[in-house]
Amino acid sequence: MHKIRKSVIDEILLQKCTGAEIKFLLFISQYQSKHGTVRHVRCKDICLAIGISKQTFYNILKSLQEKKVIRVLREVAGEYSVTILNNAFLEYKDYGKGKGYITSQYDFLHKSTFHGLKANAKRLALKMLRVLYNKDKSFSARYKVFLQWVGIKNKRILMGYLEVLEEYFVIYYHKDYCTFCLRRKHPAEENRYKKTETYKYLHYRMSHICRKFKICYTTKDLQDYISLFWQYPDKRKRRKLFFAFIKTVSQLKMIQPALIHSIIKVA
Repeated sequence: MHKIRKSVIDEILLQKCTGAEIKFLLFISQYQSKHGTVRHVRCKDICLAIGISKQTFYNILKSLQEKKVIRVLREVAGEYSVTILNNAFLEYKDYGKGKGYITSQYDFLHKSTFHGLKANAKRLALKMLRVLYNKDKSFSARYKVFLQWVGIKNKRILMGYLEVLEEYFVIYYHKDYCTFCLRRKHPAEENRYKKTETYKYLHYRMSHICRKFKICYTTKDLQDYISLFWQYPDKRKRRKLFFAFIKTVSQLKMIQPALIHSIIKVA
C-alpha cells in the first residue's frame, strides 16, 4: 500500500520528525502490508535507496520507536520487521472519511530534490497534502495558520519554505493568506504499471527472495517476471506464479521467466 493515515501525519508533525525520518517513513510506506508492516527491511537496502549512512539508519529506528511512530522487530540477522503504528487498513471502515489518509505514491516524495529539503519544508509539504486530500479544488489558509503548521513565528522563513515547495504545489499569494493546490505534471514515460502498488511490492519481494538464495539478477529480469502478472488477473493463478518463481529460483539458482510461464500454462 501507498497509504499513510492522517493521524500518522499528525504524529509526524507533533513529534517533529527529522528529514531523514520522513524519508524513511515515505520509503517503507510503499511496501507495507494492510497491517502497516514492512518485512525484510535491511540496512544496506535503505541506505542505498534514500542516501543515508548505516549509523543514521539505526538512529532512525531508535528515534521513531521512542516517538511511538513505528514498532521494530528483529527477524533474522540483518533484517527487521517495521510496523507503522496506527496505519492498518483491514476493514472497509478504515477507509472512511473519519480515518482519512494520503498517498505516498507521488513521485516527487521520492526524488532527491525533495529529500534535500529542510525538515520543516518536508513537514509543511506533508501537511499541505493532508489538507488537500479528497479536495478536488484548492485550499486556502491564513499565513498564521501556516506558521502554526510548521511551528515557527517568522513569516519570512515561512515564505522561503513555500517558495521551494512551488515545484510541487501551485501557490497563489495574497495579502493575509495564500491558496494552493497540487501541481499536476505529465505522466512519466515509463510503463504505467511501474508506478502501481503491485509492481513496487512485487519488485521488493522478488529482490528479497533473490538475495535470500544468493542469486544475481538485473532489473530487466524482475520486470520480465512481473510482466507475467498482468497476463493473469485471477488471484489463484497469480499465487501459483509466485510459488513457481520461488521454486525455479531455489532449484535453478537463476530467474527464468519463460520457464515460469510454461509451468503456469501446464498447471
